[in-house]
Amino acid sequence: MAIESTNMSQNVFNINRNAIHGHNQVNKHDVSEFDTKVLVTRDPYTRLFSAFIDKYFLLGSLGRSLMKAVGAGPYEHDGSTCGYNVTFNQFLDKVTGTALAGGKMNEHFIPVSDLCDVCGIKYDMLSRQESLNRDMLYLLDKVNLTETKRAAIKTATSPKGIKQKMHSLIASYLSDYTTYQKDCPSRVLHMEKVWATLQIQGHVSKDALFPKHLFENSFDFKADNITSIILRYIESHPMTDIMKKQQRAMFVRRAYENVDDETIKKIQIVFMRDFIFLGYDIEPPHRRLSE
Repeated sequence: MAIESTNMSQNVFNINRNAIHGHNQVNKHDVSEFDTKVLVTRDPYTRLFSAFIDKYFLLGSLGRSLMKAVGAGPYEHDGSTCGYNVTFNQFLDKVTGTALAGGKMNEHFIPVSDLCDVCGIKYDMLSRQESLNRDMLYLLDKVNLTETKRAAIKTATSPKGIKQKMHSLIASYLSDYTTYQKDCPSRVLHMEKVWATLQIQGHVSKDALFPKHLFENSFDFKADNITSIILRYIESHPMTDIMKKQQRAMFVRRAYENVDDETIKKIQIVFMRDFIFLGYDIEPPHRRLSE
């Protein structure tokens, strides 16, 4: 959208993430040999944990359906309820069980090698989410853009663009709350789960305690106000890129430390082509010596 925008390109990054999901989606059969084709990949273990946090720990139809499937109740904390009391293990069992049984997998979990047809499409560039910003800068220099537009996109996706990125995320989380408010009577607990999610994503320092009183006393649950609160805490607990990376890795390791060996084997079977074709370490994060 930023590349094709006729207005200020950086404004695109301020839009509610839910509003642009699937924008310009193209059927692979419509891709020609003259198109520049970029494959963006991600470590299967990290991708699965990210999907669990985004779709099951937070509010959404997938979390609601899994809660019913496993006979779980609502998530409870400090006398309040919000969301679904489903575990990462239950999520992994559901995903791998469906895959091994030949069932249809959700696009958020299906192996990238299958979703993006790595054997049938000749890609011009392979990018990893782990180095996406750097790869994107390389790609932008290869695209025919005005210098103004190129600079606007680079600024919006750099650390300087954190306000826009955070606003986009918060707006999407608030719209999810509006849609699934029935599953979460406590707006404050929803924001506490959003806070934990932002820490898992490396945006907010793990040392920054959830400012519960600010949300309890706030009557303005709009994206602008919530973003301002979160940005103040980000600025008061600054982190380098290395610290953010280490924090994200720490949460992923902790998640897999509680996953049994049998489930790990199922993940390796289901995502074997991703590990081999896309060059990711087949060992789970908590067993990797380098991490």
